[in-house]
Amino acid sequence: MAVIGSVTLPPESKRWYTVSYPWLSDGETISSVTCESTGDDAAFVVHDAVVSDDGLQAKILAGGAGTDGTTYTLAVSIVTSADQESVDHIEVTIDSEGS
Repeated sequence: MAVIGSVTLPPESKRWYTVSYPWLSDGETISSVTCESTGDDAAFVVHDAVVSDDGLQAKILAGGAGTDGTTYTLAVSIVTSADQESVDHIEVTIDSEGS
């Protein structure tokens, strides 16, 4: 599993995460994006997964809950206009002292 980023947040945080794909060929865009959250419980929720207006980034809205001390993994999956597929992971640790 390739982790492309990590963040520590307080339990009530709900944030947008943006993933860029500099390896896309000229003219290639993201056709679809999905995201799944995994962890010790189901408290950290993915609310939305969209392609940016320019088609070059995946945007994920996740959070709103989370168990203190738990690390969740967001698995961001894309398919491109050239039928390339990629799955990238973001780790989110919930900490009541986090920012």
